[in-house]
Order: sequence, then C-alpha cells, then structure tokens
Amino acid sequence: MAWFSGPSAVTPEMVLLGGDDTLEVVGESYHLDNIWRIVGGRPSSTVRRPIRAVLIPETDNPHDANAVAIVIDGLLVGHLSRADAVAYRPGLLRLYEQHGGRPIALGGVIYGEGDFLGVFLDHDPAEFGLTCKQFHRAVPELRTGLSEAIGTDFDDDSYDLGWLDKLPKDDGSAIPYLRGWLLRDRDVISRHFLFCHLEKSLYRLRDYGPAMLAEFDQACAAHDAEMDLIRDHLIAKFGKVPVLETYRQAAIRHQKAKDWPSARWWAERGLRLYGELAARPEAREDLMKRAAMASAKLGAATGAAGSSTAAPMVEREVSAHAAVAAATTEQAAAPLAPAGWYADPAGRFEFRWWDGATWTPTVARQGQPLYDPL
Repeated sequence: MAWFSGPSAVTPEMVLLGGDDTLEVVGESYHLDNIWRIVGGRPSSTVRRPIRAVLIPETDNPHDANAVAIVIDGLLVGHLSRADAVAYRPGLLRLYEQHGGRPIALGGVIYGEGDFLGVFLDHDPAEFGLTCKQFHRAVPELRTGLSEAIGTDFDDDSYDLGWLDKLPKDDGSAIPYLRGWLLRDRDVISRHFLFCHLEKSLYRLRDYGPAMLAEFDQACAAHDAEMDLIRDHLIAKFGKVPVLETYRQAAIRHQKAKDWPSARWWAERGLRLYGELAARPEAREDLMKRAAMASAKLGAATGAAGSSTAAPMVEREVSAHAAVAAATTEQAAAPLAPAGWYADPAGRFEFRWWDGATWTPTVARQGQPLYDPL
C-alpha cells in the first residue's frame, strides 16, 4: 500500500479532530518495530508519548472489507477493531469527502514499555456521526464464559446448572430470578455463572437510567468478592482460567464514565486472577491494554490520590471489621460451617455470605445481594 511511504511527521494538510472519548486501536503487537521507531527504540522503562494518528479507510484489505488502518509518522501501528471499523468507517469517509480528501487525524498517546505498547486515541463520536448510545453499543456485549464450561461439562454432574433451563429470556424477569438463585445456590461454579448472567442482564438495561449501572456495579463487586475461591474451582475443573468477562466489562464501564482509577483497578484485578493461566491469551492482553490506557490517563498522580483516600475509609470501618474478625475467629475455633448465607456478624445487613472458610463482602437485604467491603 503506497501510503506507508508517507511523511515522517504530521503535515499541515492533515485535519486534526478533538474529543476526550477513547477510541481503541488493536493489533499493535504485530507492528512493534514501527512503534519502537516512533518512540525512539525499544523502551526499557515506561514510555508515554503524545502522538497524532491518521485514520485511513483501506480499500484492499483481504481480511476485512471495512478495515480502518492507524498510521503514525507514515508507519502502520494497528487498526480499529472490526466492530469499531463498521461503526466509524461511514463517518470517516464523509469526513474525507468534506475536507477534500485531506487526511483525518486524531490526537492520542503511546503508552507502555518493552514488548507491550498500546496506542490510545482521543475523539468525539459525534464527529463521525455517532450518537453517545451508538458509541457505547460499539463495545461488544458482556460474555459469561459459560460456553467454555459447557464444552467440558456434558458428563460432569458435580454441580447443577439446572437454573439455566428456566432462565427468563427478558432481562427484566431474569434479574429477580437470578438474584433468587444467588440467595440459595451454594455451589461455587454455579454461583459464578449466576453472577455472569446477572451482570449481563443489568448491563443490557443500562440505558434505562443510572440505577441499572449502580446495580451492575454492585453485582460485579459481589462477584469479585467470591472470585478467588471461584478461580480455584475453575482451575481445578479446567486446568486454566476461562474468560472472566466481568473484569473487561467493568473496566469498560468505568472507562466510559472516565473513572480512570476504577477502570485501572478492574483491569489489574482481572490480570492478577488470570496470572499465567489464561485460557485465552487475548483476554489477558485486552486487560493489559485497558490498564495501560487508564494509567496513561491518570499519569503519575494516581498513586498519591489513591493512598490519600484509603485511610479515612479504613477508620470508618474499624468497628465492623472487628465484629467480622471476631466472628471469623469464633467460627475457626469450631468445625467450619458449610458455605452459605448466615446472619451478618457485622450487624449491618440481614445476611452475609460465608464461603466455608471466612466471611466475604457479599451481603443481602430483603432478598437482594449487595456488596459491603470488609
């Protein structure tokens, strides 16, 4: 493609668009040599380099008829994802026509180190003819990872996923159904998939108002409170950690809200859970990229800001922590009770989930699972 021999710097003829929503680039790992050239060599420490990137609608890509290439200083560094290319290409073509064929560019940053460098662009979806709702829906829907489990579960009766047979198809009915099962189902893997379906239903209803997103946040937090135990059971069954879409979707949700500390926390938490046992390396790579994106947005001030807010919260929770700790000590002195819902030893909710070894932050009030950090 002839445009790869383009200029080594941004030219005055380029049309530089603004905006503060992040447009993601994929496939950077295939173009590391080019990215290293742009940042001045393979970095041995973290690099954060502001860039201007040209978006080029390809006409001869054999793999994707809608492909949109991302070029910096005349070098190919990646593409838009297939979903984003479908959504953005029509608007991009209109912009080229409106500006007489002048290259359309976005500002952004290259962030990362060594063999992991991500390209993150800033834009305004409206410039491409997209509404806020269309921009958010360009993000793939939350997946549960249940397909991986079902693929190896035909002959396994160690847990019961019978609740799937009567799961309502509409999200409004599915939400109370799933919450009811979470209150009585004690199987670790079954609870994992119940949470996954609950999160999916809540996220689908996010356009109905902020309450749905708040409930989605609570469901993700309650799910995460049990995830260390869930991870052990998943590894025992499959030998690896299947896709944990909760962490990707939670990171995306906070990314869209520009809550960068939370976006980074969810991405990094997911990375810790995957470790070196991710069944799909691309899932881990996706979270690495999201963590890098959030870090790039936060800059060096994030650590200081996070540490300054932690102490007051701990002080407010001292009495509740003491109550739970005392209950845990008493429980440990006797034979361990089976996992399940018991009266909240902190006295703040009706019930708290005991995982068979310790009290968790998952609580319930009037039949609704909630999250109460210990």
